[in-house]
Amino acid sequence: MVMKLKRIFPLLFIISCTIIIFFPVFQGDYLIGWDDDQQIINNPDVLHLSWESFRNYFSTFYVNSYQPLSLLSFGVEYYIFGKNPLVPHITNFLLHIANIVLVYLFLGKILSVKKYLLIFIVAVFAFHPLQTELLGWISTRSTLLSYFFPCFLVFAI
Repeated sequence: MVMKLKRIFPLLFIISCTIIIFFPVFQGDYLIGWDDDQQIINNPDVLHLSWESFRNYFSTFYVNSYQPLSLLSFGVEYYIFGKNPLVPHITNFLLHIANIVLVYLFLGKILSVKKYLLIFIVAVFAFHPLQTELLGWISTRSTLLSYFFPCFLVFAI
């Protein structure tokens, strides 16, 4: 038990620091003029979830991008929670935490490096200032998902 806790403590520490560092994003709103309005707030397929909107997510380009899973998640969030910017910020944050865990496990599995180097690499990934954009700008969820699915699939294999 102590050995297992010792093994995951660095990961828990990185996640705790990530929560502290990026906590201000939870106070954010939708970024009008930065795609959040076009992809979420003014998108009828997100505002009125239906089978037709579901079909449109997988057959339509929004803001010159094909992002069906992001739009589907926005539609479900909007259907359940309404226009509450806290919910998509939490979702993006949870995806970032999941990505941190997957990167930690994946690199720990494929790299035979010192534990300290692994912790440093994962910490750089977790705390890098560019992550602020992914967590503060709701419509960048597609980038978080594009990290999540490949890492999950590679780790699962």
